[in-house]
Amino acid sequence: MGYWDSLIVLGGINAILAWSLGLVVRSGQLSVGHAALAGAGGYAAGLAARAGLPPIVALLVAALVAGLIGVLLALVTLRLNHLFLALATLLFGEILVAVATGTDALGGAAGLAGLPLLELLPLVGGAVLVVVLVEVLVLRGSRVELNMLLLSGEPQLVDMTGRSADRLRIQVFAASAAVAGFAGALLAFQAGVVQPGDLGFDHSLNLLVYVIVGGSTNGIGALVGGFVLTVLPRVVQLDNVQQALLLGGVLVVVMLVRRDGAIPRRPTRVLRATTAPAPSDDRPTLTGSGR
Repeated sequence: MGYWDSLIVLGGINAILAWSLGLVVRSGQLSVGHAALAGAGGYAAGLAARAGLPPIVALLVAALVAGLIGVLLALVTLRLNHLFLALATLLFGEILVAVATGTDALGGAAGLAGLPLLELLPLVGGAVLVVVLVEVLVLRGSRVELNMLLLSGEPQLVDMTGRSADRLRIQVFAASAAVAGFAGALLAFQAGVVQPGDLGFDHSLNLLVYVIVGGSTNGIGALVGGFVLTVLPRVVQLDNVQQALLLGGVLVVVMLVRRDGAIPRRPTRVLRATTAPAPSDDRPTLTGSGR
């Protein structure tokens, strides 16, 4: 796979990761450990591939493992507010980094190497297309999205609609984690190795910047932010320090100019209002009563 194909694949994978994190953000939760979920999926896929399972099955295993971790993490942090949830996910990521570094079965500090290298361009392109279709045809304007928006601001209103706010929070976090694990497995099969550093805070912070810059209330914005901010620094050949400065500068400008991101969510009519017919002026009058 050539350089440009690899760059497009990396941009597509980060776009999927940004979209998965955007699900959590849209539901009023803040995770800064999403790279750890992706890394957990990468390690799970690597171990599955080493055990002889086909790559497609390994990708599904990665999504399942990351989804289960997401459920457990959501249950543990269910009663935490935004700040403490962010701290909990940060601590979770650092714990996974330490575990991966100190476990010989996972390759230790060198990482889990020797994974099969796959031709990922068609697979990543198809995955991005599926994400776009889910966002546009399933989530956009649906009752699920409405409940997610309520969950971010007034969770008690979700309970009033007949759904459990806690259950919805767990479901959203689990779905987001499963998608992140799938994308993390794609990263593993692109690089041929998974390392503890892939689970760290730096990558999680970059994902959060992608979401905020693209549009934290808009799934398409998160996709675009993840792809553009992955590809652009490499096209202009910036080093790591220059990339960090670029992301920071773009983030500040977007927050000052467009608080909802470069691609804000346009209002969608979720439920059509039914207007009662205007009262007629031809109201019946009382006649023939001797008056």
